[in-house]
Amino acid sequence: MEISNISISGFCNIKQFDLSLTEFNALIAPNNYGKSNVLEGIRFAFRFIVATEEVRRRMMSDPSFIPINIATSGKPFRFGIEMTKGSGDDEVKYSYYFSFEWARNNGTEGCFIAEETLHISSKKYRRPHTLIKRTRDDAGLYVPSVTGRCNKNANAGSDQLVVDLLYTIDNLFFKDVIAELKTIGINMVETSGFDKQALCKFIFNLKELDPRRYSVFEDAIIHIVPNISNITPTCSQLGLNTSDVPYRIEDAVYDMRINEKTNNQDISISRLSSGSRRIITIFAEIVKAEMNGASLICIEELENSVHPKLLENMILMVQSFAEGIAVITTSHSPYLVRYLKSRHLTFGLPTNDGGASFHKIKPNKVKTVVKRASAMDMTIGEYMFELMLGLKPESEEITELFE
Repeated sequence: MEISNISISGFCNIKQFDLSLTEFNALIAPNNYGKSNVLEGIRFAFRFIVATEEVRRRMMSDPSFIPINIATSGKPFRFGIEMTKGSGDDEVKYSYYFSFEWARNNGTEGCFIAEETLHISSKKYRRPHTLIKRTRDDAGLYVPSVTGRCNKNANAGSDQLVVDLLYTIDNLFFKDVIAELKTIGINMVETSGFDKQALCKFIFNLKELDPRRYSVFEDAIIHIVPNISNITPTCSQLGLNTSDVPYRIEDAVYDMRINEKTNNQDISISRLSSGSRRIITIFAEIVKAEMNGASLICIEELENSVHPKLLENMILMVQSFAEGIAVITTSHSPYLVRYLKSRHLTFGLPTNDGGASFHKIKPNKVKTVVKRASAMDMTIGEYMFELMLGLKPESEEITELFE
């Protein structure tokens, strides 16, 4: 299935976020506008769907994410996702939504799943057909058969999703949709942290088990970072000579030996610049996502540690590598804006209450923005950042230019 839309509200400072996904999606805003909260909210929601009941109880009480912003405090967490399967006359659209109440009064109140729905829409149905319906007043209802109505009681508990229970019913006619929801994959690429062993182990195994994918991966890295001429994944086994013990522990140390054109010997990946390491990490995650059938990749600040002149090639390669997988990246770089189309861009706008607010430029106003940037002798990215930093929440330009 392909994810076509994501919505989040009641998370940190996110009052309402709604994004119709294209193949590449960039959330553009200055610092402290809520970009990272959006990615964290997406990760939180997908973790919640697959979590155990015990983990869900902890998540609903996690003070790191409970809204304290004046615009979102006391609001329930809501998450919605729209997915498309097939094409043409066979295209089927599914819409899944759930909400829960955060813990209140030091955990003595709240902490329960309040709503959950699953709708199907296709040419077979004249209007969306409800497969799951749950409100605050019931324990969830579902359709037991193709010809049935949404009236079968699911008896879901306060920290159970209806999809948890339906996942165990083998003969359920929409079991495949539930399975997709419970196994839907997303890959997150952070700005910080470099797990050398995990990365190098993945690349070593990729070369051993899937030489074709590895060759494509290596070619991409060499193309993006022209100073690199060769990559050699290595694995050193430790503890193999230990004998006469009940259980022999065999450890392996993984590395990637990098040949740079300006060096007289190979170096470890750990000695590469942070930008080069990050480029390798991003492409490894994209390969991993493609292999695992992931539907979404979230990249925190794609441009981080990447030279502006490499950024355009980086974007093109990411789009090529992630074909069929939606990509969401955050950015506070005017350079990124330069290399993307308006439909790929969603901008953070100021609000009076500090709530995160993201909007696309109206299609019929793109030329207006281009003309204004040109008149001020600015790039589109420079103009948009000047605009975002200078806008007041009640500015007429917000209504004029943004959806």
